[in-house]
Amino acid sequence: MKKINDNLYIFHYPLYNFNCSLLKTDDFIFVIDTYLGPNGIQDLKDFVEKNKDNKKIYIINTHSHYDHIWGNCLFKNCQIISHRLCREKVLSDGEKILNEFKEKEPKLILGDIEIKAPNIIFEDELTFFSNNISIKLKHFSGHTKDSIVIIIEPYHICIAGDLVEEPFPIVSEDDSDLKEFISSLETIDKMNFDFIIPSHGTRFDNKLVKENLSYLKQLESNSISEDYCKKKHITSEFYLEAHRQNMEYVINSEIK
Repeated sequence: MKKINDNLYIFHYPLYNFNCSLLKTDDFIFVIDTYLGPNGIQDLKDFVEKNKDNKKIYIINTHSHYDHIWGNCLFKNCQIISHRLCREKVLSDGEKILNEFKEKEPKLILGDIEIKAPNIIFEDELTFFSNNISIKLKHFSGHTKDSIVIIIEPYHICIAGDLVEEPFPIVSEDDSDLKEFISSLETIDKMNFDFIIPSHGTRFDNKLVKENLSYLKQLESNSISEDYCKKKHITSEFYLEAHRQNMEYVINSEIK
């Protein structure tokens, strides 16, 4: 666990290089994303139990992908917040995707998972206040149509979900939109946050937003090379394949 300040903590998990964030205020505890299942985040759940007092506990899903929602079921009787489209995707595809993983990649399923969909939804933004802290959930389409970020003031911190990623963002998804992704990152970049927390990665500096934005613009203009990963000394098999799929996404978009 990494303590950012008296209110914000990051629980990092090596598989998928994943970050679950936890925000603790006088009135609330917010758990942002719940990873690959209940067995993967028991330390986070223990922290919640030790610190909850009379606080209201909310789970926030930054989007509907399985690695962000499978641990929802660990938090019994807690309300789960997301964009409207996230709830729709979880309800329509959640069980099907879980069953596919049970058949093809069961080692990624960390515990006995019950698909639990968000039960509080919003469209553009939703804001909570706790004394002098504001917690704004804001819709930013790009990585997925249902992606959101969480903006925490006065700390000027952005929990970015998969809109920002180390070493580069992934756009080769069925519901990604490259132009919207670029527009969203341009807006986030202009906000010049003091701290950016991606769901995947260990870098929290604002420069990562600029690097992600540059990568996407190179994709859009077809000026990015196939050996981008080699030039950047990226050796992860996952991201080597992700870069190939990102380039394929652009080619397929042009054909359409």
